[in-house]
Amino acid sequence: MNQAMTDPACTETASCDLSRISSALYTLVAAVDTLEPACIDLYTLYELLTVLQQTLTNYTGITSSYNDKLTDYVKLIKEIIPDQLAALMSNNAYFQCTYS
Repeated sequence: MNQAMTDPACTETASCDLSRISSALYTLVAAVDTLEPACIDLYTLYELLTVLQQTLTNYTGITSSYNDKLTDYVKLIKEIIPDQLAALMSNNAYFQCTYS
């Protein structure tokens, strides 16, 4: 059997105070010296889970209004392109137009 599996120091489990879990990683960083070393991974995972959930919530909020914004963008581009293209082509600085 593996020595690490039979070593009493490896079989101890830390009792982590779940009330110390916050929603911001910077609070974990600030308190790292006061935390049980065996609990830091658990606290970090909970805080990263909170960040992930907030990110997904924000993403869902953004995507729900995306189609309206895309429609506005397409309309704006359709209005701008003809004038911009005409101005660009009129001075022949970027195009050499020939008919064949």
